Amino acid sequence: MLAAYIVLASAFLLPAAPPTGAKATVTFVVPSSDKASPFGATSPEPSPTWRAVAEQMVARLPGFDSRISSSVVLEDHLKDRAMDTKADIIVALGVSAGAAAALQARSPSSALLAYDSAPEVQQLQKVGAFEVAEPSVEAVVGWSDVARGKRLHEQAQQLLSRHSSEDMLYAIFFILHAFVIEMPLVRHTVNPTWEKGALQNAAEFASMCTKCGDKIAAALTDPATKATIDLLNACDMRDQVPLMTMIATD
Repeated sequence: MLAAYIVLASAFLLPAAPPTGAKATVTFVVPSSDKASPFGATSPEPSPTWRAVAEQMVARLPGFDSRISSSVVLEDHLKDRAMDTKADIIVALGVSAGAAAALQARSPSSALLAYDSAPEVQQLQKVGAFEVAEPSVEAVVGWSDVARGKRLHEQAQQLLSRHSSEDMLYAIFFILHAFVIEMPLVRHTVNPTWEKGALQNAAEFASMCTKCGDKIAAALTDPATKATIDLLNACDMRDQVPLMTMIATD
């Protein structure tokens, strides 16, 4: 019993261990038809097909980190084609119920995300120890593996719902950084997080108060600045797309 308490206390106080992988693999599964996506609302060519969206992701991912390889698999080819390697993340975009069984058989090592897909596919989603179809009471324990996966899943769904390629990239980066490869692009944040552990969160807060206490007080007492801070606090500070938008328009 004492050993269990020590493990729980360590998980609460200390930061989560970083991933140790050397490379990452992402597979996008898309309809074989020309099903339109809700992406590209401000593009000269709005509503590209899900296949076009996925192909753009495949082209862009290595530019951010050369350790990431990715591919596109058409829904109709899932049953016939054995994936070359087991993907770390599978992203199903606009996929029908007919792909559910094949996707379940190809369970990725870290996450299966789905968006604009049939309910049977949406229910297959998992991130780390969290599974949409099998809710666990551990999800309420903030520092548990299930709770961590649940937070990342909710963050990914929020990012995907913005219907932009930049946001989809970050949805993938956050999960890769949590479970597969350490990514400098999303490593640092000033947000207090469960992953940092209580000791690190407290140390960072104390450092801010010591070095910038007067500046913080002045900002919080100015209505306009306080409103901007509230908007920023609602975001993950590593999520650069909305941060840059808010700062530019403030």
